[in-house]
Amino acid sequence: MLVDAHCHVDLYPSYASIVHDARSANVRVLAVTTTPRSFTGNLERAKGAPLISVALGMHPQIVGTAHADMALFEKLLPKADFIGEVGLDASPQYYKTLSQQEAVLSEILRLSATANGRPMSVHGVRAFKRVLATIGEHDPRGVNRYALHWFSGTIAEARTGVELKCYFSVNEAMIASQRGREIIAAVPLDAVLTETDGPFIKRHDAPIRPSMVLGVTEYLARLWGVTVQHAAGQIRDNFDAFAASAHSVAGGTDR
Repeated sequence: MLVDAHCHVDLYPSYASIVHDARSANVRVLAVTTTPRSFTGNLERAKGAPLISVALGMHPQIVGTAHADMALFEKLLPKADFIGEVGLDASPQYYKTLSQQEAVLSEILRLSATANGRPMSVHGVRAFKRVLATIGEHDPRGVNRYALHWFSGTIAEARTGVELKCYFSVNEAMIASQRGREIIAAVPLDAVLTETDGPFIKRHDAPIRPSMVLGVTEYLARLWGVTVQHAAGQIRDNFDAFAASAHSVAGGTDR
């Protein structure tokens, strides 16, 4: 079994085709969402798809808009096994809401930790230092589990993430850059997950699909000096450990 730990299944033209792709290639998929309102519909669509787990999201790019409904997020949290996509985005277009984003992320960490913790997929464009500081401040006991999605911070920040027992979800864009490869090499084997971030990452101008996470798995196998089957098993074990704090309260989960 392969693992796609961060995929926007609902943003593809055909949800059913992605479910079929995951089933055909035996890929466990964490289907992240971007708004609380989209969570319930995604949960319904994932029924009967045991390889698809749906996460409750509050993307940092929607903070400051009407879509950032924290009351709805809190109401839906008991139904969510996973949280994502959440985090901070300090790119120029969203920098003006960064303080609001930090307040929202802090509240999400608090709510989740109070509810016995959740595994969550975390965004950190130009902001991983602040993401890690927020985790350290608001979840010092590590009640939640964190997968740093498409990590683009420094080696020093990656080491901080390792100290905080974070996971790092690796995609094709990371292995295509020297900096990304250096980050991957610096992360312990038991802290690595694989992801597509589909449909945003593309291959030959077409959105990448969950089955294509095999390419990242093959790269990791070469890096680690093991077979692809061994690398896939390590990543699956890592995802199981990451997901261990998930509660079996939502439909469409593979537990």
